[in-house]
Amino acid sequence: MKIFLIANLLLVFAGNLARLDLHLAVGDQVRGQQTARPSSLVRLIERDQERLREAFERDLGLGRAQPDEWEDRLEPLVKRVVGLTSEFRPKEWQGEELRALAAMYYFSEQHALAAGAYRRLLEEPAAAERADRDAEQRRLVRITEARFCLVRSLIELEQIDEAALALSELERTDTFAQALLTVRVFL
Repeated sequence: MKIFLIANLLLVFAGNLARLDLHLAVGDQVRGQQTARPSSLVRLIERDQERLREAFERDLGLGRAQPDEWEDRLEPLVKRVVGLTSEFRPKEWQGEELRALAAMYYFSEQHALAAGAYRRLLEEPAAAERADRDAEQRRLVRITEARFCLVRSLIELEQIDEAALALSELERTDTFAQALLTVRVFL
């Protein structure tokens, strides 16, 4: 039952991350740039992924595509993301840039790198002061998403004991209860 729940929770958050996922109209314009930031690449990748998704949905409606072809259409984008992320070193980034890099690793199924980046992200100290409650809530949601992605990456890497430990940490958060409610509503 717990594995089923984990899988469902991961699917919900993966669906949310799919929007964040990544789209890539970057191509040659970014390859030569040493100054590209992960967050700027994520925005470009998101745009490309959305274009792919729109074209796919249009083709589905016209009968030119089957639902199980989505991953095949997404594969070239995933490969481009793998190439782009190879230029980054996670230790050089922190905060939102590290989060963006971790999301790119996760999207491109580089689970060992994703797990490492999410671990670093979760170890970062929180900002000293939070001005408003909404900012604190967004921070908690980002931490919860990072933990979900870490758990999935560890499962993909077959590091089950560490995944179970990360899951138990996740269960202790307030946002976990909110995520559970979301999953129950969708089920």
